[in-house]
Amino acid sequence: MRVLVLFFLIVLVISALATPTFAQDPVETPTPDPQEVLKRADAAASRADEVASLTYETAQQIDRVLVLIQVLGVGIGAFVVLATIVLGLYGYNTQRGFQDTKRDFQDSLVDYRAQLNRAHDSYLEMLSLVRSEQEEAQRLRTDMTQKVQEIETVRQELDDLKQEVSEEFTAAKQALVLLGVGNRFYNEGKRERAIELYEEARRLQPDDPHINYYLGRTYSNAADFDKAIKAFEKAVDARPNFAEAYMEMGLAYRRHAENVSSAEERVAEYRLAERFLKRAIDLRSDYGDALGALGGLYRREGRLDEALKCYVDAAAVDPNLSYYHNNIASISWYLGEVDMARRSFESVEQIASERIESGIEEETYWDYYDRALARLALDQQEEAIKDHKFAIARTPEPENYRSVLDNLRFLQRAPETIEGIDEFIELIEARLHKKEDDQAFE
Repeated sequence: MRVLVLFFLIVLVISALATPTFAQDPVETPTPDPQEVLKRADAAASRADEVASLTYETAQQIDRVLVLIQVLGVGIGAFVVLATIVLGLYGYNTQRGFQDTKRDFQDSLVDYRAQLNRAHDSYLEMLSLVRSEQEEAQRLRTDMTQKVQEIETVRQELDDLKQEVSEEFTAAKQALVLLGVGNRFYNEGKRERAIELYEEARRLQPDDPHINYYLGRTYSNAADFDKAIKAFEKAVDARPNFAEAYMEMGLAYRRHAENVSSAEERVAEYRLAERFLKRAIDLRSDYGDALGALGGLYRREGRLDEALKCYVDAAAVDPNLSYYHNNIASISWYLGEVDMARRSFESVEQIASERIESGIEEETYWDYYDRALARLALDQQEEAIKDHKFAIARTPEPENYRSVLDNLRFLQRAPETIEGIDEFIELIEARLHKKEDDQAFE
């Protein structure tokens, strides 16, 4: 440092001394003029005094600078020594403080790292919880979306069902009206018109068991057994415990068997008839009509003991129906038990008369047929013929005529003939042929 300052001062002095020399202009050397030389000598002397004065001042300035430098040097040295001592002391204390601070910092760093790790673990735990909550929320949103879709689907299905039910209800009401009108035409003997209405009702309600039942019964009475059996099958398919439909189906098979030419086919039809009639009885043990129809089947097959038992069971179910007693009397007469048969015919006459006098409207022609045969067997021929003709005039279907004829022809083959039985048969056959001709013309 001192060397640099001394060097700087020397350079400054040299620069000041060199200034006059460099101020002279170069000239040619002429012949000296004494006056001129004297003037120049005076000027040089004057300049020398100026330079000397300047040199003295410069020297004083240099001395002051050197003194200042020396003072500064001493001060700086003292400052340096003091600073060294202070810095040494400070450095010692600082080193100790730094070590303590370092240890504190390291301890703090450890604590901070521990806290940071715990914070990180907490963050991860919270992040996992948040993600779990997000997943749960997403699942709930998905479930909610599915539920909304399901509700919308159910609502649409309910709307469709409501519309369907409304349409079905309207169709059912229309079908019910058609069924009622068809029944009225059927009871009036207007079979073709009744079938039209039944078919229209079935178009509206194709699987309705009652419509198929009434339609099948009408076809069966019209001897259209294939259509009748199909209608009864639809009825029992829709209602498996429909005893009346099973009974009518068995009756249709029995009637159909009487119209086939093959003995084997007839036996097969009889077996089907027996099967469905027994099914009806299984469903209703007190089903008198099914017992009576099964008795009629057994009688046609010559199984008279079984037939008689069926009619006795039927009469026990409904003792106030002359039809069962009439068949008991007929079988007893055929078997030669004439006295027993007469007693049964007396019961038939009484029961039929009570029903006729009571004004029962439903199929009263059957009561007239029963009372006519009973009076014929009891030797009341005039009254018997009157009842017989009355019944013939009110019989609605050819199949009903055939049913009466079957029993009369059965009695016609009995060992003891009932007087007037042939005339009964002739009257019915004549009316049956006319009925068939009329229907064929229609």
